[in-house]
Amino acid sequence: MANHASALKANRQSEKRRNANRSNRSQLRSGLRKFESLLEEQKSEQARAALPVLYALVDKAVRKKSLSRNAGDRQKSRLTRRLTGSVPGRRSRNLRTTPAASHRERQRLPCEGKQVCVITMCR
Repeated sequence: MANHASALKANRQSEKRRNANRSNRSQLRSGLRKFESLLEEQKSEQARAALPVLYALVDKAVRKKSLSRNAGDRQKSRLTRRLTGSVPGRRSRNLRTTPAASHRERQRLPCEGKQVCVITMCR
């Protein structure tokens, strides 16, 4: 246990932040579970309607700093890919089928003319 006043105050602050972060993460996880259950039940229209609400939860977690900005962007990207992969008639674009694919995606490849392309399909 802390003895100095500043250490006691820091302990109180960290406890308060921990509880707030825990609450924000819990809300986000609950929303993610609901979204996953909608996808598993093949209710893609309801999942599509729930996606903006889930985006708001992710953005709120980023704003409250219980989730980093990159992690929030990654979550939103994965959610969108999950939704488009579950909708009949649509196909999820998974370019990273091999370990070398991620390297090839970043590699700059010449296209027709003077343009430079990052996509591997342009060869």
